[in-house]
Amino acid sequence: MPKKILNTSAIILCGGKGSRLGSVGEKKNKTLIKYNGYPLIHHIIIYLRRYKLDKIIIPLGYRAREIQKYINKNLLKEDLKIFNAGLNTNITNRIKKSIKYLGNTTENIILINGDSYYEFDLNKLLNEKIYTKKILINLICTKLKLEYGFIEKKNTRTNFRYKSKIFKKFIDTNGNFNFFYSGLCAIERNYLEKNLKKIKQNFETKLFNKAAKNKKLSFIYDDNFFFQINNDIDLKMLNDK
Repeated sequence: MPKKILNTSAIILCGGKGSRLGSVGEKKNKTLIKYNGYPLIHHIIIYLRRYKLDKIIIPLGYRAREIQKYINKNLLKEDLKIFNAGLNTNITNRIKKSIKYLGNTTENIILINGDSYYEFDLNKLLNEKIYTKKILINLICTKLKLEYGFIEKKNTRTNFRYKSKIFKKFIDTNGNFNFFYSGLCAIERNYLEKNLKKIKQNFETKLFNKAAKNKKLSFIYDDNFFFQINNDIDLKMLNDK
């Protein structure tokens, strides 16, 4: 049973237009795509509620009315704050608008994408390092499943096989270890508010690298089930699971 996470709220980012999903993305917001009989937004809210957070904030955008209607009918409680942040509002401004709805007790903010399914342990994410401000941003990294054609070289023989491979990390051409960021992180509230004013381009790249420069960025690895929908192939893999 998960432990309650203290002084923490979550912002679910689900305002994107889903353009990479083609005709499916034109018909519905990605967070309304179903998995095991329920939309992803349903799974995410139930997942976050297990940790009894202060508040769950959802800044809507694309097809906002449909998401609002589903939540009103099935999931609406006092811990939720849902609002329309605007169709063309970028991530930085969605977060800015969301922060206005946080209570005074919230010290850390979980940012979570609305187009994924998660089973990560958030008690590992909100750990002593972030509570004591030794770090200001903590990321969750995970394994990545790829289904492609792989060329295998075994001694003098070369094989070609289409199959699934799971990667936990890889070494780039500079010899650096690289881990796969899941899109879920925890950020100290004051640090986030202070730096949002200065970010005008890629939110994650600017904010995370600034924290890294000051040795305030860290990560945990969690290999619990995780699935992100980026394109039609991902959607098929989710439905076939």
